[in-house]
Amino acid sequence: GKELTNQVIWYSPEFRMNYVSGVRSMNDGKHFTSLNYEENNTVINKYSYASYEKISTVVSSADLKDEAGKKIDISEYQFSADEKKLLISTKSEQIYRHSSKEFYYVYDIESKTTTPLSDKELGKQRLAEFSPTGKKIAFVRENNMFYKNRF
Repeated sequence: GKELTNQVIWYSPEFRMNYVSGVRSMNDGKHFTSLNYEENNTVINKYSYASYEKISTVVSSADLKDEAGKKIDISEYQFSADEKKLLISTKSEQIYRHSSKEFYYVYDIESKTTTPLSDKELGKQRLAEFSPTGKKIAFVRENNMFYKNRF
């Protein structure tokens, strides 16, 4: 047998766990979504837990346009509680080790419309989150807290 050493345990891939990152479970418990890169676009794809096969593309950056009509690349995303809207961040800029600021957009999955969370001229936002009901979004800009209830 192989000798069990600290080198093997801590510094080799021998005992490393397999894991999946960037996966978001959906409300039905049967599907999950993941951020992927396909054909020069960032996409949010929906997959089946049962088969791990792709079911559909929720949205592609090719379909997202900013105020100037330019493509919006997706850095991160979160669903509203009812999974009818997405809060999408783009142009993320690192501030400190674990914080960043970015521009946020709300994407309505049914109507396929994209709305900026805030006026771009006012600067990037931080820590944007849907409220538990999904009817409001809170965010920080220049150390001030805001909320938006129309989007």
